[in-house]
Amino acid sequence: MTTALEGAAGTQVGVDALRKALMQGDLSPGQRLVEAELAESYGVTRAAVRAALIELSTEWIP
Repeated sequence: MTTALEGAAGTQVGVDALRKALMQGDLSPGQRLVEAELAESYGVTRAAVRAALIELSTEWIP
C-alpha cells in the first residue's frame, strides 16, 4: 500500500503535476476535474489537490 503525500510536499507535487498536465494539454479547458481521481493519479491527498488547484488558479497559464 502506498501512502499519499500530505502537507506542503503533497501540495507541491500536485502543483507540479497539474501544471505539467495543463501545459502538455493532458487536461482540456473546461474539463471537469475530479479531486479524488487527481489525488489518486498523483499520489497525493485530496487536500493537497485542493491546495494545488487554489494555487494554480492564481497563476496565468497560456
